[in-house]
Amino acid sequence: MNADPMETEGAAQTLCDAITARRVVAMTYAGRPVRMAPHAVFRSSGGQLLVTGTDFPPSSGAPARPGFRSYDLRNIQTVQATGEGFDVDAGFDPGAHRFRFGVVCSVADAR
Repeated sequence: MNADPMETEGAAQTLCDAITARRVVAMTYAGRPVRMAPHAVFRSSGGQLLVTGTDFPPSSGAPARPGFRSYDLRNIQTVQATGEGFDVDAGFDPGAHRFRFGVVCSVADAR
């Protein structure tokens, strides 16, 4: 688990940079590999930082899995932007109820 606040802030910065550049990220989450197109970093009701986006299967070039998934930044062990770009998912709603506690960055900010 990534409990160090500085590490969580570093993960948030890496994710926000990827969101701005529209880059897929590769991360290790709770010990398993995840590839995702991050769409927003936001705060939960408990104040935790989460990232939401569309997941890709581990193999390169496969289409994104439908729907958005959210991940707690405290459970991200590693994260890095890849060279692979992504298009904003048409289902992304920057006004969604889950963002009511604050958005750190989102694809809506990076147009």
